Amino acid sequence: MDRFNPNRVVAAAYALGAVSVYAIGQAVGNLGLLMCAVFVAGALVNTAQASMPALAAAFYPTAGRGTGVAWMLGVGRFGGIAGSFLVAELSRQQVGLESIFTVVAIAGAVSCVALLIKQATSSSTAAVESSERESLLH
Repeated sequence: MDRFNPNRVVAAAYALGAVSVYAIGQAVGNLGLLMCAVFVAGALVNTAQASMPALAAAFYPTAGRGTGVAWMLGVGRFGGIAGSFLVAELSRQQVGLESIFTVVAIAGAVSCVALLIKQATSSSTAAVESSERESLLH
């Protein structure tokens, strides 16, 4: 993550994790493929989620860093709880496993897009700040 852009690395982990979660639903009848999909999804999603506090800490200024990271973790907990209720409701409505895992995979895709948008906006903000700094120096 240090060698490359951290937002893009974590976004790629979320994107590949979403594809792997989708693959879990498609591999229901094939035990070997299901085991591989579950392993890959678990590794990628856990890696991406474990990297988020570091990204949040780098995003917020020092004075508000603790609050920003705490809010990020709190929103993530809410998403985990809401996801459990969503899966329970889909199961109650007798939605198939393929469809349930497709819906669950959407969360990873949304996380990927959010990180890419964050990267795009922070890149443009950094470019503006550096040009302002240069104009002040001259």
